[in-house]
Amino acid sequence: KEPIAPDISSLPVLPDDWTWAAVDQLCSEFGNGLSKKPQHSPPGVPILRISAVRPLSVNETDLRYYAPEENEKLDSYYVHRGDILFTRYNGSAELVGVSGIYEGNEPVLHPDKLIRASVVSKSLVEPQYLALCMNAGESAKHIRAWVKTSAGQHGIAGSDIKRAPVPLPPLDEQREIVEQYAVAESMTEVGISRCVFLNAC
Repeated sequence: KEPIAPDISSLPVLPDDWTWAAVDQLCSEFGNGLSKKPQHSPPGVPILRISAVRPLSVNETDLRYYAPEENEKLDSYYVHRGDILFTRYNGSAELVGVSGIYEGNEPVLHPDKLIRASVVSKSLVEPQYLALCMNAGESAKHIRAWVKTSAGQHGIAGSDIKRAPVPLPPLDEQREIVEQYAVAESMTEVGISRCVFLNAC
């Protein structure tokens, strides 16, 4: 199936050698997690809680435990190091659509209210760069515009996340942006905050 292309009619003009791409063009294996309620303690397979995903971070220790049914196949629900996770559903609208990279060494499952994706190729887009974009600028603006509210809960369809526009520079510039963010993050104690950096993107 041909990936969804972004609607660039109202988007800013990008620098030379940059282009607009949609999340759907940059990611594969895009899907929701397991819907059965997990247990608070072992036995079971470790599964991330919804609260594990926050802007630009995934807390690998924020876990519950999933008891699989007999012969239940779990392969497609595992999160691996370098995967990007999106919050699909949350009681707080500000936390819907936020994303972070899973940095854990051990694969874990993910629940239905999170979406797991992996980049098509790291020679096309750095996962960390994609996560930065999705939490800032036009990408985050798109996410906020498509959040829906029902019965006090807030959510976004995976198809709407797939259509989110991402400003895509050459790979060396992506890496430089990621490095510059890391520098800004390390200087938070002297007044340069994560919010300042993201608002500048």
